[in-house]
Amino acid sequence: MSYSRSNPSPRFRELLDQYRAMHRDGDVRRGTPAEQTFDGKSLPRQAARIRKLIQRSGAKTLLDYGSGKGSQYLPAKIMDNGVAIANSIQQYWGVESIRCYDPGHVPFSALPEGRFDGREDFDRLLATEVWQLRKPPPEPPEGDPPNAAR
Repeated sequence: MSYSRSNPSPRFRELLDQYRAMHRDGDVRRGTPAEQTFDGKSLPRQAARIRKLIQRSGAKTLLDYGSGKGSQYLPAKIMDNGVAIANSIQQYWGVESIRCYDPGHVPFSALPEGRFDGREDFDRLLATEVWQLRKPPPEPPEGDPPNAAR
C-alpha cells in the first residue's frame, strides 16, 4: 500500500492520536500537566545556535515544524549575561516571521501552505525537539550552507 499525506499509515494515525492526547491531557505517565507538555522549553538551549544559522543563511522567515504549543515564541526577555538583549525569540533571531506547525495541537494543526525550500514563503525549517534528542551538531564549515539536518 502507498501512504501519503491524504492516506497516512495506520502507525502514523496511532502516533498522532497519542500526540494529540498528550497535548490535551499532559504526560500522564510522568505526571506532567498538559500546559507543560510540548511547551517549547527545549528551545532556549538551542536559541543561540539557531541564531547563528539564521545569520549565516540570511533567513527571514521560519517554519517551526512540530512547534508544540508555541509558547517559546511569546514575548519574553532574552537575557545575555544578565542584560536584556531582546523582547522575544523572533526579535533575538532578527526574522520577519515564525510560523508554528504541530499536527497534535489544534491551533497549529493546519498544514502550512507553500514550499519550504528557501525560495518561497519560508526560508528555513526548525525542528528543535529533534535537536534536543541528539548530540549538538558540529558547526557548519565556513562557506558551507547552514543546514539544520546535519
